[in-house]
Amino acid sequence: MIDRQVEMAGNMSRWIEQSQEFTLVAPQSLTAVAFQLNVPSINVEELKEANRAVVDLVNHNGQRWLSMTTVAGRSAIRMMVISYLTEERHIRELQAALRSAAKQALASFAVDAHSEVHELVGSY
Repeated sequence: MIDRQVEMAGNMSRWIEQSQEFTLVAPQSLTAVAFQLNVPSINVEELKEANRAVVDLVNHNGQRWLSMTTVAGRSAIRMMVISYLTEERHIRELQAALRSAAKQALASFAVDAHSEVHELVGSY
């Protein structure tokens, strides 16, 4: 049973490695995968906020549960395959939810960043 859960976590880890939206923060550890948004142009606090937004968006409907963690001092999103009832379809659904959440979080961040720039420019 644990072999199947480790395999699903491995599939998730490989998906993240191939994703443009996310990057692994640490190698997969058994059934746990730690990753973050792949946005090199923002600072540590902004990345933490964006990661938190992704977690909140994915967890919002109660179908899935991700958590926040810190790996080597960096904000990360943690996904774990814990339940023996988890199937590959659940992983695919999570991937779709993550893509959607990443788009929403980054769009929101871009709007916020644009507003700040606009406010700064407007104040001169």
